[in-house]
Amino acid sequence: MTRRFLIALPLLILCIGTSAYSQNKLDNLKSWDGKTTQELDAKGNVKADFFLLPEVRTPLKRMLTPADFLLVTKTYSVGSPLKLMGDFMATTMCRPHNCGDDRAGLAINLSTGDMYVKIKRGAKEKWVPAGKASALPKEVQDLINEN
Repeated sequence: MTRRFLIALPLLILCIGTSAYSQNKLDNLKSWDGKTTQELDAKGNVKADFFLLPEVRTPLKRMLTPADFLLVTKTYSVGSPLKLMGDFMATTMCRPHNCGDDRAGLAINLSTGDMYVKIKRGAKEKWVPAGKASALPKEVQDLINEN
């Protein structure tokens, strides 16, 4: 019994520590409130990119196809400022010169790390994960759905 406890205790501590570390990383996303997904220096060079942060990039790459990941993070390069709404950080982005037809929205639950992406290409819309938009507060849905 004692041997099992000695083996289980470090694993438990590791899990708790990893969870606290992840939560702290998500809390750091709050500093992006009011900023666009790319921060530029005085010369117009990118000095910080929201989509390159590991806590954003890694889960997005897991949940989106490579084509959708490229679409959301690069192709739809015109972004509105990130907005903190309760436990959620959300933004919208669109294709330059075509914000009516080609756009996406992203919401991240900063408490759980869950991400929600809406992609619109022409008349076609899809949510990733599918059908989970109802898990978002109304103000977050409204932001992502704005045209």
